Amino acid sequence: MAKIMFLQQIWFPLGAVMALSAALKNAGHETSVAIGNKEKVMKELKNYKPDIIAFSVITSFRKFMVEMSTKIKEEGISAPIIVGGYDASFFPEMIEKFPIDVLCRGEGDDAFVEFVNAFEKKKDYSKIKNLWVKKKDGKIVKNGLRPFRDLKKQLLYDRDIYRNYDSYFRDLEFEQIMVGRGCPYQCSYCFNHKYREMYSGVDKKYCALRDVDQVIKECLVLKNKYHVKNIFFNDSTLGYNKVWLKEFLKKYKEKVNIPFTINATAYEVDEEFCRLISETKKCFLIRIGLETGNEIFRKGVLNKPITNEQYIKAIGLFKKYKIKYSMAIMLGLPGESMDYALETLNLASKLSGRHSVVAVNIFKPFPKLNITEYGVKIGQYDDRLLKSESMIGDNVMNVYDCLRQDEEGRKILMLSRFSYIYVHFPLLRGIIVRKLIKSHDNAVYRAIWKYSEAFYTLRHHVNASWWSLMKIAVKHRSKQVRGA
Repeated sequence: MAKIMFLQQIWFPLGAVMALSAALKNAGHETSVAIGNKEKVMKELKNYKPDIIAFSVITSFRKFMVEMSTKIKEEGISAPIIVGGYDASFFPEMIEKFPIDVLCRGEGDDAFVEFVNAFEKKKDYSKIKNLWVKKKDGKIVKNGLRPFRDLKKQLLYDRDIYRNYDSYFRDLEFEQIMVGRGCPYQCSYCFNHKYREMYSGVDKKYCALRDVDQVIKECLVLKNKYHVKNIFFNDSTLGYNKVWLKEFLKKYKEKVNIPFTINATAYEVDEEFCRLISETKKCFLIRIGLETGNEIFRKGVLNKPITNEQYIKAIGLFKKYKIKYSMAIMLGLPGESMDYALETLNLASKLSGRHSVVAVNIFKPFPKLNITEYGVKIGQYDDRLLKSESMIGDNVMNVYDCLRQDEEGRKILMLSRFSYIYVHFPLLRGIIVRKLIKSHDNAVYRAIWKYSEAFYTLRHHVNASWWSLMKIAVKHRSKQVRGA
């Protein structure tokens, strides 16, 4: 039996960690997690003495991984370091310059277990597919990808790895579930088009959904074992397979019957979809991405050919069936003008209603995305964004800043600070447009955005009580800042 420890700074249950932990435990190994600042994580690492150290990394977590890996090597800890996640998949060359021993590209459920089994038995693991392995002489063995995993083999997440670690995770009233893999669409601002491209020569069956009964089983575990009050199905969309959705919703109502939230696109919203959702009487929220109010810009730059008329029709059906919905929009997109940004907020205001939430996001140009490359091409982003080093910030992505370098981008950032007020209080729009967007950003304006938009939106997305969210926010802040 090998001991594997996952290290992370952010106090959030990562799906990849829970999936890998389940696979490793199923193979007879032991797993643990350490969360917090570098000093706290290092202390727990030394106490646990793992055989293997693991990181699941997206681009905005990379700095923590690099600093921790460097510190681990400096401390003389001999356990090999393996890194996986989207950042490792899209930037595997990081193994050449960072203190990483093994890097996993693509799905890691099988590859990671094979690596741990081989390591435990002191066998060669340098030829395992999906892995890039650094040899003792510094040379990198770059193995190809294996086909996608059969989702019928997918184990239920090991949520105990977090819930047994700290009461913070046991206090959560909601949990997330992924019921499938991939997305049928190829929006330029999402990682899915790059992930699909990465696997194009290996396996084209990117989109898949798990067996309905397996998903229901996981929901029942959340309800009966963990006493979860709300479930968020966090797949990019669940509306593209109506046959699967119809069977799932029927069984969910019969066996689970607690509030849930799902994602969908306006393409998929029709009478049948809304009727199926409405009949459960437990759908707390449907989330759709409006992104931008200008449909030409939406189609041409975002590669999302949905018309405003389709959104109006979808929202009309939500209202008809009394389904609560949220619309996610992005400000600060490359190529977006102030007129486009105002068009977005005006359309969001028009479509909002008694049963709606408008979620405003400031666009983040992750490296290698098609839309990021477009932003660099038109001169609105630093060209270093196309390289493997992240400019987005350490640990948690900096959700408060727009990385555009032009003056129009700065004004749109200021507009975002007052976006909630703009959408919900029309009489104040004049002063926002004429005066406030021309001022300079400061802590007060950031606080207005943070608490009026982000906290309000979170409250309505997860269906948690104000008291619960306040308790989680205070505890999260104390842990994130002090590493307690």
